[in-house]
Amino acid sequence: MIDELKKHEESYVRIRAAFKEANNVRIKRCGSEEYIYKIAFIREKHKNLSITDLSLIVLAGELKCGILTGDKSERIKAEQKGIEVHGLLWILDQMVCEAKLIAPSEAIKIVGRLTETYLPEKEKKIFIDKWKKL
Repeated sequence: MIDELKKHEESYVRIRAAFKEANNVRIKRCGSEEYIYKIAFIREKHKNLSITDLSLIVLAGELKCGILTGDKSERIKAEQKGIEVHGLLWILDQMVCEAKLIAPSEAIKIVGRLTETYLPEKEKKIFIDKWKKL
């Protein structure tokens, strides 16, 4: 997700600043043997997910926090585990409606420029329609 936002440097800088200001982003190193074995065990059942994806899901479950992802398989697995999942449209909506970091018209332009990123058309339309009314 961050890689997608980095393509739009100005928006990326604002998002990074907002997360830093909100002080609610946690970075955790996970290198213990127990953790590695747990991921390896889970990987046997879920070969369609990368080690990184599985690590994120396991860690989110342990920390009781949500995740940000644009990966459909990762989203499905996380939701099955009861983990709150959000994507890029949600981030943009938070920037428009909650943090007031960008104008609705800017969010609409960003979505329009994200041609290499899959965004569900139905959800995209819902958010764009919402932003047009603001």
